[in-house]
Amino acid sequence: MDKTFVLGTGAVKGGTTWLHEYLLSFDAYHKGVMKEIRVWETATQPEFGEFEVKLFDVKDRGDLFRWTFRTFPAAYFRFYNRIYRRHRVRLTGDLTPTYTGLSADTFRRIRDGFARRGVKVKAVFLMRDPVERCWSQQRMVERMGRPERYIRIDGDTESNLLAYHATAHCHLLTDYHRTLANLEAAFAPEDIHFGFYETMFEADEIARLSRFLGLAPKPELVENRFNTSDKTSEISDAAKARIAEEYRPVYEDCAARFPVTREIWGGWKHLDASAS
Repeated sequence: MDKTFVLGTGAVKGGTTWLHEYLLSFDAYHKGVMKEIRVWETATQPEFGEFEVKLFDVKDRGDLFRWTFRTFPAAYFRFYNRIYRRHRVRLTGDLTPTYTGLSADTFRRIRDGFARRGVKVKAVFLMRDPVERCWSQQRMVERMGRPERYIRIDGDTESNLLAYHATAHCHLLTDYHRTLANLEAAFAPEDIHFGFYETMFEADEIARLSRFLGLAPKPELVENRFNTSDKTSEISDAAKARIAEEYRPVYEDCAARFPVTREIWGGWKHLDASAS
């Protein structure tokens, strides 16, 4: 049996929860421990240190697995490799959206760790208009009512967002051009799926993703949405323009690679307005 590991690499608020639920609808897929195990970014990126689990902080099964995999990385590969035979599936995965910030070396480490066990890694990277991605993340943290290390919730949404959008943490999650380069340095083109939140729920895109993973498309699931956050308040065009300008290199690189982003990413109107 062919064994495939689905490595979800983000983006945060880019549709990875929908991807997880879609994969769970297939008998060929088993989730392993949980949707996102959050091992590799805490091991390699200081900006995500707040999510590292210490042994004395272990509260549940998920924490125990996170601590074990972080402390003994080989256990990560052994655990997922056993799933194929134990559950008689050919697909499992780790869909951690903060893996957007991983380096090419870390992607290679994951690829090679599974290759030594006869498992093919297929990476999925789902992107979203940078302005909308940042804004949606801010709303999510505010909705949860718990500030994160870099994201405030004590002011209004716009001021909180503008305080966060230019931080190194936010750039790790939004600099898609760096993620793209790192993925392409580690994986063959046929082992990477690039998609966009704005179009991923269309039947053709569901079919393309399904073919990539060797699954029969289920377009009937197109209406299922998860973890969406309603826009209970607007942010100004000036704020949107400021965020878009911060991520101009992302817009320009993605437009060169994927011309459709010029049509589906609203941030372009602010960049075009500033250039005129």
